Amino acid sequence: MSDQYRLSRQLMNVTVAVICNPEIHVPDLLTKIRILPTVAVVGQSDKVMRTDTGETVVDIYVKFLPVSSKRYKNIVAICELIKSLPGVNKIKVLELDKKPVTFKGQQIII
Repeated sequence: MSDQYRLSRQLMNVTVAVICNPEIHVPDLLTKIRILPTVAVVGQSDKVMRTDTGETVVDIYVKFLPVSSKRYKNIVAICELIKSLPGVNKIKVLELDKKPVTFKGQQIII
């Protein structure tokens, strides 16, 4: 098979906790994430939770085409795209390619 039919880079798979306003409609949020640039696949990985402060928390996985060779830069780029959506307050990165991930020993929170 010719290389012209293959992706230039492997997809990255990040699992994140998306902390949102209580009014958010999760299926619509997932649809909005699906149409973001570089995103290939989005799915919910756990049930929706409500915090004591009323926020909605949903764990999702996002498979996306990296824009850089730097892992941290790619994680931040995809999280900033998601955070730019209406109603999204914060993103906590849980895993990268099914392995726990931190940056300089700290949890990545965007």
